[in-house]
Amino acid sequence: VLHDYAFFFGMSSSAQVGKRSFPPVKDWFCSKVAVTTPEGDEILFPCHKRLSTGEAVLLRGRREYVSKHWKNDDLFGYQCLNEVNPTVIQRCSELPSNFPLTEDMVRPFLANGSSLSVEIKVRRVHFLWAIYSLLSTVNRYRQQPSEENPIFLPSNSKSDWLLAKVFVRNADALCHQLVVHLQNTHLLSEVFPMATLRNLPQIHPLHKMLIPHLPHTLHINIFGRAQLYGPGRILDNVNGLIELMRRGLSQTTDASFCIPEKIAARGLESIPNFYYRDDALRLFIKAMVAFYYQSDHEVSADYELQEWINEIYYYGFLGNSDSRFPSNFQTVEELIKFVTMVIFTSSYQHAAVNSGQVCIFQFLQQIGVMQLIGDSKLSVGVNVSVLGCLSLSVAL
Repeated sequence: VLHDYAFFFGMSSSAQVGKRSFPPVKDWFCSKVAVTTPEGDEILFPCHKRLSTGEAVLLRGRREYVSKHWKNDDLFGYQCLNEVNPTVIQRCSELPSNFPLTEDMVRPFLANGSSLSVEIKVRRVHFLWAIYSLLSTVNRYRQQPSEENPIFLPSNSKSDWLLAKVFVRNADALCHQLVVHLQNTHLLSEVFPMATLRNLPQIHPLHKMLIPHLPHTLHINIFGRAQLYGPGRILDNVNGLIELMRRGLSQTTDASFCIPEKIAARGLESIPNFYYRDDALRLFIKAMVAFYYQSDHEVSADYELQEWINEIYYYGFLGNSDSRFPSNFQTVEELIKFVTMVIFTSSYQHAAVNSGQVCIFQFLQQIGVMQLIGDSKLSVGVNVSVLGCLSLSVAL
């Protein structure tokens, strides 16, 4: 209810929203604020944050802000944490062997007395490892250090540094759309409603618990396949797109869907201003599962439940034991963990990687989906127009 909340507007690209003491609820999740200006233009202020009484948060109008600040390094870094693909950044404990970054290269950008080794030791160096790992098989010849494969730094010319970041955004957009979004929250998630409808009767407590989170998965996937697959369509196995998805699937494990384990594995437990982590860790489906299953024996003896997870394992994850997905449940804790993963992936995770696309991807320079020039080599000092590398493309 708008009159229960205070909104303060300054410049057209920013707003402040705060929760007053009424209504008497503990906190309030603000997804976004849409404001219509006197001229009739709509400004969208994404928030995606829980607000407590007396708390205020400064919001930025995404469309205007991104178009004005897309060249800034601060925004580039922020988007790795809190935009549509917050799933690939991780703490760097050591540099990859084929990434010859040296102390001298980074010293000008560090505080006095610091060094690359010190920054790594105190956990302040992060990189987009998942993008590096996924694209290494698709583009192996770019992974070997040489003069033709340079390391770009902020000390390069403005156009070189900007174009390097655009290339990274391009790689991030591909991994986000194909693996993080399409494959993980659509295609793999399809097995959850299928197994639920086939194996759990409507009176089963798990059926009642899951169905509200799975209402549109099958419908949107059927529609999506008609638009994406087939000759001349987006996923016509061109430019290694299908190979990229195969690579992503081969690296998918149960930890990919278990948010506490994934955050810990990426070393992001304490990095500040990581709102995706803060909200995601609030979800843990324990009390309801424990109410229906009060002992491990009740779990292992539920043959309908065992058929459900067995079908998910063999049809969704291809019976791949390396994925560490369970093929049966023996304990209440195992069931709680998996049900939490299913609900998180089908609702929270999809919202996180999908809902912000309109705000971000409508600004072409930001998404960086590119038609690369020539043999697509990016070299220091080569005068290549940033806009010349961009072509209009339809987001998946």
